[in-house]
Amino acid sequence: MKCKIICDLLPMYIDEVCSDETKELVEEHLKACPECRREYEQMKADISLNEAEDLDEKELMKRGKETMTEHIKDKIYRKWILGDTILNLMLAVYLFVYGMKGMMEEGGVTFEGINISGSYFGILFAVNIIYWVQYLRKGDSGIPNSVDAICKWSLGLKFVFAICAVTVAVAIGFYIMFGGGSV
Repeated sequence: MKCKIICDLLPMYIDEVCSDETKELVEEHLKACPECRREYEQMKADISLNEAEDLDEKELMKRGKETMTEHIKDKIYRKWILGDTILNLMLAVYLFVYGMKGMMEEGGVTFEGINISGSYFGILFAVNIIYWVQYLRKGDSGIPNSVDAICKWSLGLKFVFAICAVTVAVAIGFYIMFGGGSV
């Protein structure tokens, strides 16, 4: 089919007022023709600009604020993920080296748990690296949901560890202060 006919049909296709047969015909042509696909994207962009002009100022401000808030949350989240990546690497290396050193010096199996913990943090570090590679290659759309979920879970786990450590430190402080002794 000629591109001119498809371009004439695009407004009806975008407004979803054409028949199913016309819709299928336009979609097939758009898959094969980059020029018409470009025209289609331009028409969609023009329509969204026209819709934006029709909105009142308060609605535009609200949408702008939501967009900025989302952008700031993403930047903060990325900083936390970067910190988590560094922490996972440090924990993995430290626990693995400490566990291997203990196993070699004492010759026992008491350090296997430490080595397993080091491996666990190594896996979390690997997931963080996958996150960053996908983010740098394709942006937010390239990050698989499972990788994003594991990164969030890893962050949550660190917060739980931090809360437990603070709670134990406070409990020990109260014990020393009011128990009159040492630990």
